[in-house]
Formats: sequence, C-alpha cells, structure tokens
Amino acid sequence: MKKFEKNGLLIWVLAVTAFIISYLLIRFTGTYTELLSNAEGDAVKSALFEVGLFLFVLIVFMLGGYFIYYFWKRKNITPQNVGAICALMVLTLGISVFIYKWSPFAMPVVLVPLILSFISEERTAKFMTIIITLLLIPISASTPSVIFINLFTGMLANILASKVNQRREFPVLGITLALSNIIGIFLFHSIWGFELNGFIRDALISAFVTFICVIGTIGLLPFFETFSGVISAFALMDLVNPTNKLLKRLIVEAPGTYYHSLMVGNLAEAAAEKIGANGALARVAAYYHDVGKLKNPLYFMENQHGDNIHDNMDPYESADIITAHTSDGVKLAEKYHLPPQITEIIGQHHGDTLVACFYKKALDMAEEDEFVSEADFRYKEKRPSSKEAGIIMLADSVEAATKALNDKSTEKIRERINSVVSGKISDGQLDECPLTLKDIEIIKKQFLQSIDGYYHKRDEYPGTDKKEGSREKSDE
Repeated sequence: MKKFEKNGLLIWVLAVTAFIISYLLIRFTGTYTELLSNAEGDAVKSALFEVGLFLFVLIVFMLGGYFIYYFWKRKNITPQNVGAICALMVLTLGISVFIYKWSPFAMPVVLVPLILSFISEERTAKFMTIIITLLLIPISASTPSVIFINLFTGMLANILASKVNQRREFPVLGITLALSNIIGIFLFHSIWGFELNGFIRDALISAFVTFICVIGTIGLLPFFETFSGVISAFALMDLVNPTNKLLKRLIVEAPGTYYHSLMVGNLAEAAAEKIGANGALARVAAYYHDVGKLKNPLYFMENQHGDNIHDNMDPYESADIITAHTSDGVKLAEKYHLPPQITEIIGQHHGDTLVACFYKKALDMAEEDEFVSEADFRYKEKRPSSKEAGIIMLADSVEAATKALNDKSTEKIRERINSVVSGKISDGQLDECPLTLKDIEIIKKQFLQSIDGYYHKRDEYPGTDKKEGSREKSDE
C-alpha cells in the first residue's frame, strides 16, 4: 500500500497516457468503419458521438483502474506492473484496430489473457480480458460473433494457460484455442445463416491468428517479464536447471550447501503453496539463497569434513566470514544476472540475525571488563520484506536445526520447529514481511509434515539389523 501511494503520480500518468492512446486508436478506427456513419452530416449526432465514445472508453478504463487498485493495493503494486499491463492493452488494441480492415476475426485479443496469466494472477488476466473485449465493442459491434469469440477464447486461454508448465506445451495450447475459435464461428454462422465460403474464410483466419498469438507469447514473455519486474514460471524453471552456470558452481564447489538448499527448497515451496504465496519462486530462491558461501565454502559446516575450521579462529573473524555470505551472495546474483526478486531474497534470508555461537564464544573469551557488542555478530542485511523471503528464512533455520537433532521423533522435531520460529519472531526478524500469525502456524505445520516425513522410520526387512531399519541411522 505504501509503495502504491508513493508511486501514485507515475501510475496515474501511465494510466492516463494509456487511456488517451486507446481513445485515439478507437476514434481513428471510426474513420474507416461504419462507426461514424450514423453521425455524418448531423452536428448534434456528431457531437453526441464524440462525447459518447469518449465517455465509453473512460468508463471502461475506470473499471480497469478500479480493479487494479482494489485488488492489488495490498500487493505493493509498482509503476512497472501498471506499465506492463497498459503496454499490453495498448499493443493489443493497436494491432486490433489496424488489422480490423483485413478481418475482424484477426484481432489478437488472446494475447492479453495469455501474457497476463504468466506475469500476473489469474484474476487480473480474466478481468483485463473483459476490459480489452469491451474496448473493442465500438468497432466490432456490427459483428457480434467477434465479441463473443474474443471473450470465450480469452477466458478459455486463462483456464488452459494456468496448466501450462513447459514451453513445449504451447503448440498444443495454440491448437486447442484455434479449435475453440472454429467452433464458436461455426455456431454463429449457423445462427445467422450458414454460408460455407464465409465460414471457411473466417474460421481459418481466426484459427491462424490465434495459433500465431500463442506461439508469439513465448517471444513476448521475456520482454514483459523485464518490463513488469515479474518472473514467469518458465524463467523460474530455467533457473533450476542444473546446467545453469551459478547453480553448477554450487553443485561442484559447495555440494553440502547445494543439498542443504534442495531441502530448504522442498520445505519453502510446500509452505508457500499452503499460504497462497509463490511456491515456485520460493523453491528457486531457496536453491540460490546460499550462493554467497561459494567465496569460502569450507568455512561452512555442511561443506566440512572432519574438524571445524572455526574451532581455532577468533570469533570476530569467524562472524565476519559467516555473515558476509549474504552480501557475497547478492554480488554473485548480480554478476550472474539473477532476477531482482531472487537477489533480494538472497540478501534478506538471514535479516540481521545474531550469530549466537560466535557471540557466546566471544563473551566466554572476553576479559572481565571487556564489552562485547551484539552488532559485531549480526548479519548486516535487511530483514525479509516478502512472504517468500520470510518462509525461506524459517525453512533455512529449521532445516539446519532439525538435521542436528539426535532424536528425530515427531515430538522433538515439533519442539525444535516451534523454538526456531519463536526465536525469529521474538528477535523481530519477521516484522517487515507480510506473514500473519495464521500464516506462521500453517507454515510450522507444513514444516513438521515435510521433515517428519523425511525422517520417518522405515519398516524392517528380514535379515537387517534394527539399527539399519531407521532412516535416521542410515543417513548418519
């Protein structure tokens, strides 16, 4: 909400600019369609036409603006978000009004629901599909089937796009939507008087344009992702590919950190989905959250074999190395061009938490009158500011804490989870992220389910020793 108010002027400028361009595009189209025919030669009708068209476009834009403000105001909408939506609407409208001269069935309205389905939420994609369809009514009113087909195909695109997880599924999506257009056109041709040549012409044009729009979405998505600052599921999938350069470095140079990150990713994704956060973003960010450890991998417990290097080090030096991995991670993320959302989480996943073990060691080593400052043993980054960042902070700490348990019974795991989460809350680490107390309870339950399922005791097999029958013993 604060960000919405802070950027309010720029958002208004973007919205007004989009409105003016849209009005001029629709008004221009009236010069080569029958839109102006009823007003020609009559000053009163001409004036009423101008006022009516202006108010129509204004009202439609006000509906769209109200929706964005009302439903997005708590999500800290930015000028980038609004700019991307406005650019997509104007682009689609611009192509539509010019291509109308060729065929009203060639308007690429399906671009709006497709692209918004991948860079926004489903509700926004559906509403903006209605908005773009309404904006095209003045120039397509003489062909009611076009209005219906645009709306029907747009809504179907919203439903089907939510099920697309890989780029190779786009051709099937394109064929499905093209067939839906053919069916819609057949129905309207049947109702208004079937004419074979007209049906074939309209059906082929509509199907072809729809299929091209679906395939073209693949190429347009990276542009709108960059413009809007939102990561699509496809971009996230690319980042979890083990051939990614930074992820490959983590696998080779810090394998212990990599496998720890996989576990954190499992916990974070499941918890995020339970509370309605972005599960895919949580998993991918978890994979990269500890990349800063690549600078000094052997100084971190999960990558050590044998003695702990920190046993013979000054606690201040140890704290400096450990706490630096968040800022080192941010630098690596920027170097490898990771999305800003993931870079932000890398920096925030420890907040300004106290590294208690080294702080205690410094207290024990201090002279009687020596002052030991907590600030020297805290991380220097910002606290989590998003649900995903907060979840990863909790998942990171919980995964490490439960792994260290000797007794991995359900009750002990529950106690450790409660202890870790309570510690983060009392230290104020979650004060700046939008996780509610209800969210946190759901997250704790999901953590327990996931971790308890991982460490569950297996049934014994004939001929095996009882000690070998537990997952806990086999993991050691």
